[in-house]
Amino acid sequence: MTSPESPLRRRWFFAPFVVSLAALGGCGSSDEASPVQTPVAAETDVAGVDLTLFGADALQGSDIVDCELSDGTQTQCYSLRTSGVGKASDLIGPFCPETTSTGENEAGVWLDGTTFYEADGEFILDLANIYGQVYPSDAWSSFADAEGNVNITRTVEDCEAAANPNVGPEYAGFCVQCSLSDLTADRDLELEFLIPVTPQLADASTTLSASAGISLNGFQIAAQAPVEAILAAITVAPFDDCGGHVNPSDGYHYHAATAREGCNSAGTDANGHPAIMGYAMDGFGIYGPLPEGSEEADQLDQCNGIQDAVYGYHYHAGSPELNQHIGCFSGKIVASEEGAGGPRGPGGPGG
Repeated sequence: MTSPESPLRRRWFFAPFVVSLAALGGCGSSDEASPVQTPVAAETDVAGVDLTLFGADALQGSDIVDCELSDGTQTQCYSLRTSGVGKASDLIGPFCPETTSTGENEAGVWLDGTTFYEADGEFILDLANIYGQVYPSDAWSSFADAEGNVNITRTVEDCEAAANPNVGPEYAGFCVQCSLSDLTADRDLELEFLIPVTPQLADASTTLSASAGISLNGFQIAAQAPVEAILAAITVAPFDDCGGHVNPSDGYHYHAATAREGCNSAGTDANGHPAIMGYAMDGFGIYGPLPEGSEEADQLDQCNGIQDAVYGYHYHAGSPELNQHIGCFSGKIVASEEGAGGPRGPGGPGG
């Protein structure tokens, strides 16, 4: 679903295999949201992407290329290329609990847009109570066998099938997870992010598509995972403690910023301000979450952005249970081939 001119390009090189993921993740839209509430003042110095902030080996390559923004502006963009695997791959996971006795320290989390759950064994046992009335099915009570072993997608074939928008009923009652090492054993993934060198605020914000941006440790910052589709299939697809998980199209990627110790969204900078964790596709920085109830948090606009004298216009990651970092793009992004004005791409039950 990613066109040759899209801001985010994905290329897998492996034996012939096709999985159509677009139906659940959806394509990007140029539909306008409400106007940006906190525009950058004309005299504000907007630095844009700072390549020196990226971690060692986070990028496979970077160039400056000519590009066209969603409003037709001709400019230059960074072409940032990553592997979808990253140097931090040994820190990825865990995701699904192995048994109904597995504690929260040995499993990931589940973020359904309203509630933050520890995806431990107790969570698996409680699924029928949590979701059974909204998505009626006897399968909510069959996520584990009589010995308490949780049904988990353990092979590449199962991962790919369960991340398909036409996932079969045989996966109802499964905790979906993908192994990054297994997925990349016979293929190489390359992600390319096209981000304006000089960020420019748009006259109105635009809706997010599959990719919200790129993290400083070389992973995709994805838009919301398609939680409703995941649950409608009577499955769950937990994230690890840092708010990321794996799918066949993007490798490891983030859906939320938990700010837990050791995660890319944790920590503060020299000013005591949440540290920068990456860049949005419009070139503005994405910083860690603000303390709940803080004055600055109350001033965020609908995209989770804010303007100040030190950082210019920038975003802050939202609360993790919302299953997103930012709410929309305040700045201009690179146009797709169809002129949709945003990055597009797949996203199935695995998100």
